[in-house]
Amino acid sequence: PPRSTLFPYTTLFRSWRTRPTSTPLPRCRAAMLVDPKSSDDIYRAVRDEFLAPLSRRPPKVVIIYYAGRGKQVAQELFLIPTGAAYQDAHDCEQTCLSHLDVLRWLHEFLDKPAKDLSYTSGRPPVRFLLALDMCGDDFGASEAALQGCDPEQPCAPIFWSLCLSTSRGSVAQDGHEGAHSPFAKELLDPAVGIFAPGVALKEGIDRACGRMMEEGQQRPVCIALERLPDALCVNAGAETGKRRAQER
Repeated sequence: PPRSTLFPYTTLFRSWRTRPTSTPLPRCRAAMLVDPKSSDDIYRAVRDEFLAPLSRRPPKVVIIYYAGRGKQVAQELFLIPTGAAYQDAHDCEQTCLSHLDVLRWLHEFLDKPAKDLSYTSGRPPVRFLLALDMCGDDFGASEAALQGCDPEQPCAPIFWSLCLSTSRGSVAQDGHEGAHSPFAKELLDPAVGIFAPGVALKEGIDRACGRMMEEGQQRPVCIALERLPDALCVNAGAETGKRRAQER
């Protein structure tokens, strides 16, 4: 399987330990965690190095992109750190990271502080997207099997969405060595991907999933994508900004 990687970011990949691999977009912050050895490693990095600074000035959108091995147990999707045991439900609960844990962290360390600020500053609510590019063959046999992954309030942000790169018994492809996975390649398409100028985040996700299904190797599934505003762009682009200014 590919190396277990967690990307919490608002735009482009940037490592805490290395210089950025791409020119960052304006007013955006990004971070990358490679090969976490345990769920505790992920917790400390996400809480202290990523979410804590954002809580003082919440962004419009936060995207968590995970690339690595995953496993579905009942209605939980487990992210498997490097070297973790995952043979059964007990192993997953002890050594892996549930998507419900990630949503709880987002709620506790960013969504709640953002709500407090919104009462006084009028800031819009933060939108959260989990994009899980997980290699595994035991995900739900249908979209309905994944709908129970939605946790009860108040254990998650109000406006969160999830995209799983594969389901219905298909296997997420790794791609060529040293290259992006097919799903990441679609998300990062320079013309129609989620960071392309003027492309709405929801539109970029829809298009990426549609192209994956047309190729027939994977069948992505999305949950609550309607919670993303139609006009929300990660990279509005100069022309989009000019057009919006003229519309005002």
